[in-house]
Amino acid sequence: MPFCSPTGERPGTPRAELTKRGVDFIVRQVAADRGQRQSMRQRTGTDEIPVLIAGDQVIAKFEEILSFPERNHPLRPDAQ
Repeated sequence: MPFCSPTGERPGTPRAELTKRGVDFIVRQVAADRGQRQSMRQRTGTDEIPVLIAGDQVIAKFEEILSFPERNHPLRPDAQ
């Protein structure tokens, strides 16, 4: 479950990569003020966005979030 800033599905975003690979996900809106991200901090251990929760794994580095779908999910046939 990624915690993302509102980026839409621009190419190269975590949301776009997950969508291209047909991965179901839930986007949680978070407060712009880091001081108001207690729920996210409790769940993930960080208040930085984006954050991807995949099973028991919490991924907080942007490059690792982008590479996660590529490493774990093939592209959908219609996304080629």
